[in-house]
Amino acid sequence: MPERPTATRASRAQRGSSMLEMALVISMFLALVFGIIDMSRAVWAYNTVAHLAGEGARYAMVRGSASGATATTDTVAAYVKGLSVGLPASSLTVTTTWSPSKAAGSTVSVKVQYPFRYILPYVPWGTVTLGSTARSVISQ
Repeated sequence: MPERPTATRASRAQRGSSMLEMALVISMFLALVFGIIDMSRAVWAYNTVAHLAGEGARYAMVRGSASGATATTDTVAAYVKGLSVGLPASSLTVTTTWSPSKAAGSTVSVKVQYPFRYILPYVPWGTVTLGSTARSVISQ
């Protein structure tokens, strides 16, 4: 007559399957947590980029050709990069355009871009360029 499994053998097998289930659950949980962290970082970086674009446009709008201290592409870029907290200034791309000129009543547009890299290696997007453009009417 075949021998019936004892309680000891059954509990060992059960412990092994419990460890396997725990490993699967923990890996899914950690992937979810790190995914939430990465998306939160992306939203924060986008908000920072949008804020920097707005500040750059504000800086340029009060420094038109009649102000005595006319803003240039380089001064706007330096100002914006000086305000970046948490994002490396060397990674920011700042583009400033005036339409049609730097005179009062014209429009200034400041575009800020930042290459965002996810911390998770298995994200299929790799690096995403976050960008924001702010436009203002030159007041001086």
